Amino acid sequence: LYALASAGMSAEEQMASLMPVLDLATAIQADLGQAGELVAGSLKTFGLEAGEAGRIADVFTASVGASRLNAQRLELAMRNGGMTAAAYGQSFEGTVAALALLTDVFGSGERAGTGLASVFGEMNEQAGKLGIVVKDNVGKFLPLVEIIRRMERAGWDNNRAIQEFGRDAGPALARLLDVGSAGLERMEGRLKSAGQAATTAGKQMSGLQEIGRAHV
Repeated sequence: LYALASAGMSAEEQMASLMPVLDLATAIQADLGQAGELVAGSLKTFGLEAGEAGRIADVFTASVGASRLNAQRLELAMRNGGMTAAAYGQSFEGTVAALALLTDVFGSGERAGTGLASVFGEMNEQAGKLGIVVKDNVGKFLPLVEIIRRMERAGWDNNRAIQEFGRDAGPALARLLDVGSAGLERMEGRLKSAGQAATTAGKQMSGLQEIGRAHV
């Protein structure tokens, strides 16, 4: 419970988050401290209540199953990109979907997170030069999938992304343009699976029990 308590959770909030943390740890083969930090950090970063811990665990579990993310890469990706994405108004699921797709190509959670953060930073700086609208009428950033869709319609390609967004953000944006808005939507859809953490954790435990019986 240390990771939950250190995140400022009340005893009641810790208890509400405990089972999702246990399921996540088992499902993605993380230690309890790591799983606790992933859940507590995400709740805080995206402004979610402790009752959403199950949702967090489900999305993380699904992302590991759908991409090259693992516990360590996920932790680094969220640490380097999650807070920036949230600051730019992105949803939790949309953020994890983007990080999963970037990790697939980079093979590094750290680079995926840094790349995503850099993309938003460059978009903010170049908002008036992109040839598309990236913010709504109150100045809030649109969802990433919508921004990528507008870039597609405006004729953006990988070469332009790298040329105009530079060495840090350019490759990340090029990858997002490569998978496209449809790819982002598909990945986000794959992450929305209620009960994924508990189901996967149950399968993991059953598998271990079978192995144990086989060696008796």
